[in-house]
Amino acid sequence: GNETAAQRTVMLQADETAPNIYGVINRMCYVNETIAYRKEVFAEDDVDGRLEVAVESEVVPYAEGTYRVVYRATDRSGNEATAGCTFTLIEQTVTEEEIRAIAQQVMAEITTPDMVDVEKLKAIFDYVQMHVVYVNGSNSNYTDWRKAAYDGYTYGKGDCYNIYSVTRALLDETGIPYLSVERLKVPPWKTRHFWVHVNVGTGWYCFDPTWTQKHQVYCFMWSKSERSGMRHYWNYDESKYPPMATEHFDYDAVVEMERQARNP
Repeated sequence: GNETAAQRTVMLQADETAPNIYGVINRMCYVNETIAYRKEVFAEDDVDGRLEVAVESEVVPYAEGTYRVVYRATDRSGNEATAGCTFTLIEQTVTEEEIRAIAQQVMAEITTPDMVDVEKLKAIFDYVQMHVVYVNGSNSNYTDWRKAAYDGYTYGKGDCYNIYSVTRALLDETGIPYLSVERLKVPPWKTRHFWVHVNVGTGWYCFDPTWTQKHQVYCFMWSKSERSGMRHYWNYDESKYPPMATEHFDYDAVVEMERQARNP
């Protein structure tokens, strides 16, 4: 019957902070195809965690054009966040089936069934960097990502958009979360640049297989601090993306962690 009692005071504070909606950027889609509005888009709240995202769209799916899309997220306290972008619809030149067939063939060549996600990422990175030789200005526009991926794979060369598009097509076959990123056009960089951030459960890391004579870097799973050395090169609107990981990515440790999770 021995008993000890303790008393404490708990101060409750109202949640007045709206959620953050990430990944809302201008996008390109194809006429007469299902539009995946929530692909690469999610909302997080500092109290409630991951939230559902509602979509308000003006898109006419059977007509070419540029349309307004608004995303909305509300936490349990009623705090609301909105973010808007445009979706541009174009006629397809390469079908989803064609680009997936190419991606599946490549993945069958560079991966094995026993690989964990981070090993697949490494295989994708090395394949793209070795197979798609960077040629400045080889892509005439930056709208048709499937055509850019097809050309990058078929001809083995292209600019950063071709490289990004091949990377995207291969990542789609893995199910690994990624976010498409475009550089802000500010001095000294007046040209566009494209890459992705990926997350295998250890945070968001910069993943850019682009290799140029001017920038010979192996940007595989770079943290925020590693990126900061060339921050001007990967300068982007950070308000539209979740924070990058600050810890160095330990490839061997993550491989071991994923293997243990697969075979506990």
